[in-house]
Amino acid sequence: MINKTSLSAKTIFCLYGGFVALPLGIAVLTYCLFRVNLPSLLAWLWHQPPLKFDSGFDWLVYNLPDGLWSFAFMSFLMLVCRDDSQLSRLTYYAAGLAMMVVLEVLQGSLLPGTFDPMDLLAILFGACAAWFLLRRCLSR
Repeated sequence: MINKTSLSAKTIFCLYGGFVALPLGIAVLTYCLFRVNLPSLLAWLWHQPPLKFDSGFDWLVYNLPDGLWSFAFMSFLMLVCRDDSQLSRLTYYAAGLAMMVVLEVLQGSLLPGTFDPMDLLAILFGACAAWFLLRRCLSR
């Protein structure tokens, strides 16, 4: 278990920047630059017409942002909970992953949005990638 004194403030700042802020920024830029229908908040902030890709790049426009959101969220959970007990950390990680999956599945019925099985795959891949990478960084 890592305690707060073992990682410098600069290291934590860099980890938040690289594992949380950067993926979120790339996801938001992907939405703003390439998506036709933006979420409400982004539509209010961004008024440029989208750039068009060939249909072979649909995964980049529609699935990659979900993977980046889940990567950033799982990274955030891992950084915030780094000093908690192992059981507590695993509980937060499982709850975070379950929440991301449930929100995607509910887009098919109760929530606005479109359910896509490839989004589920991107969410799972993003969360697992964050867990794998940060687990190794935080264990040193």
